[in-house]
Amino acid sequence: MTLNNLAALYDKQGRHAEAEGLNKRSLAIREEALGPSHPDVAETLFNLAIEYDRQGKSSKAEGFYKRALAIREEALGVNHPEVFQTINGLARLYRDQGRYPEALPLVRRTIAQGVAQRAVTFPVLFEAQHQNLISAASAFDDSYDTLQRASSSAAANAVSKLAARFAAGTGELAELVRKDQDLTAESERLDKSLIAAVSKPPAQRNTAAEDQIRKRIDAIKSERATLQETFTQRFPDYVALAKPQPLALKPTQALLADDEALLVLDFSYKSYAWIITRTEANWIELAISSEDLDAQVKALRESLTFHVDKPFDSQLAFKIYQETFGAFVDKIASKKRLSVVTNGALTSLPPQLLVTKDPNGKKLRDVDWLVRSYAVTILPSVSSLKILRATSATSSATKPMIAFADPVFSKLARRDAQQQIALRSITSFYSGTQIDVASLGEHLEQLPETRTEVQAIAKALKSDSNDIKLGLAATVTVVKQAKPERVNDFETPGVVRLVSKRV
Repeated sequence: MTLNNLAALYDKQGRHAEAEGLNKRSLAIREEALGPSHPDVAETLFNLAIEYDRQGKSSKAEGFYKRALAIREEALGVNHPEVFQTINGLARLYRDQGRYPEALPLVRRTIAQGVAQRAVTFPVLFEAQHQNLISAASAFDDSYDTLQRASSSAAANAVSKLAARFAAGTGELAELVRKDQDLTAESERLDKSLIAAVSKPPAQRNTAAEDQIRKRIDAIKSERATLQETFTQRFPDYVALAKPQPLALKPTQALLADDEALLVLDFSYKSYAWIITRTEANWIELAISSEDLDAQVKALRESLTFHVDKPFDSQLAFKIYQETFGAFVDKIASKKRLSVVTNGALTSLPPQLLVTKDPNGKKLRDVDWLVRSYAVTILPSVSSLKILRATSATSSATKPMIAFADPVFSKLARRDAQQQIALRSITSFYSGTQIDVASLGEHLEQLPETRTEVQAIAKALKSDSNDIKLGLAATVTVVKQAKPERVNDFETPGVVRLVSKRV
């Protein structure tokens, strides 16, 4: 095991003093054997900077970060990944010291290359904005771009698998995907060759060969940029899935309706939230960390299971709302729809279960649930908003809607139907793996509320009254004969919903 590897092991074990000692030995050996400007020396300098940073020795850490950065920029070029690794480390140090004027140009440099780290970038941009080091508009744009790029990189493994499937096919798209993969592989090989070339002793280095490698790397970067333009113009669906590009503010606003707001929440040791409407945009720091949110959501989810004998904690649901959606309560008061992109524990909790006003003293049926105020849509990413809106815009439906509601499951319509079904287990209506629809129907009452809801929607969409099937007209046979182009929902219990999946 090398000194550097052993130092890394000690660092993971919390043996920082021993890790520091090993890194110092490694630095002395490498400087003696390779010279003070060797990339391997920069690696050890970077490791020492991290150690000193963790120990609170900021002055020493800063010096080692700067030395490592200077060597890497000179040897590898100003846009090399190891250069930005060092820049992010130095920016993190300045962030922790509150030195935002020095941290800002560093994080903006990483933003320009699309390699910014959220944990460093968001606090720096946020504080720089409040210290008037950067305009509010610029801070929003940079943070919004960083947020989307970081979210996209989190799906890198799925993206590579998707690209591999495309490349295995035939046709122009497959050929272009293979070309892009080949260029990527060549660039990675050349990068390793460049590091090896500049790591040689000065007398053995071939600067002309090194320049040729750099020129080829730049040429590959240009070729891949041209390929990206081709993908975007000719194969937008592939780009949307495999290479989603961040949406700027104006294009995002153009996708939103007047009664809609887009909320994007990012939870970490410091959490932030963005709100975008058709006319406004803002971002704020949230007063909750990912760790605290995890604990609260876990507790709330427990009250939704049968494993814990306690009622739903509506007070906790209200607290979570206040710390998340409630941060924008004034901004969303006039909206009816919320499109939400989030990470962390909030992805495991339907936000409709959150409570918008203090539920103290209220019964559950009287609580102000979020769902009573807003129609909530959860999106996997900001870019998916564009995909969904583009898809809906190309719908070929010839009618605004065909609706089925308030069906008569049993012509007997017994008043005690609800009590009858409540006394029976749902499994008793199954014969083998199939539900006995006729038997279940004999025990179901009508749903007059669904009639009212469908009629209101039909009025808003100016639908033909002949396309609204209510009561005795809302039968399975009628559903099958209608052959709707797309099924959004059936305002009925499971019996009709089960049939809908087979239409």
